[in-house]
Amino acid sequence: MDNIGSASANNTVPNSAPDIFDVRPEDDSRTSGSEVNLQANFLDNDGENIDVKFYSSQASPETVCSRTIDEGTVSCEWENIESLQDYQWNINASDGYETVSQTFNFRNIVSSEVRAVTGFDHRYSSIMTSVEASQVVMYEVTNNHDDVKYLTSTVEGLNAEFVDREEASDPTEINYEVDPGETRELGIRINPEQSGRYVLNVSTVNEDFEISARDSIEAYVRDSQRTAASVPGIGLLQLIFLLLASTLYYSVRL
Repeated sequence: MDNIGSASANNTVPNSAPDIFDVRPEDDSRTSGSEVNLQANFLDNDGENIDVKFYSSQASPETVCSRTIDEGTVSCEWENIESLQDYQWNINASDGYETVSQTFNFRNIVSSEVRAVTGFDHRYSSIMTSVEASQVVMYEVTNNHDDVKYLTSTVEGLNAEFVDREEASDPTEINYEVDPGETRELGIRINPEQSGRYVLNVSTVNEDFEISARDSIEAYVRDSQRTAASVPGIGLLQLIFLLLASTLYYSVRL
């Protein structure tokens, strides 16, 4: 009864490290422009807050941005990016118990050398059409650089396909080249099947650099029966009155 003692034990509590996914730009990708958007998604299965840090791995490392989130997307701009340079950047994600680090690389190239000038050649800022009413919308691609551009354009939305590509295995995609100073016109045939508000998208990729441009235009599709203009005509009652008036006029003349 007079014995006194003590005991202790250590138990490790399992911890889930933060997950990093959907990183942009992807590793070993190509970018263009004087600034690059860095973006990644984060998740902690334990529900803990995540301290996120984007920083460069250059000779003089710099913090691009830092955030504290519970989960979701972190996005920020890395400015003063030079052309024709290789860049390396890191992501650190910590939940207070574990830190996950990942490294990514990209090469920034001259924007004017890789991007074609693209856009819809349409009279209005949106498309007005009716269900099952086929319509052709023009899309222009201009090469303002000194080298030939080898491009691939893809269209999506409104059951669209490129004109003269209807018999191809994939009429929504076209490969072509544009000479310096040349403008290439691409006809896009839309075939809406239902009424509503839609968006017609065209993505154009430079095959040499894997740099893409994306153009969109809204389309408003109406029910053809509701939008059909009513043709003025003569109803049965109006026809009867017209015949009576004609008969009366004829009788008076006699």
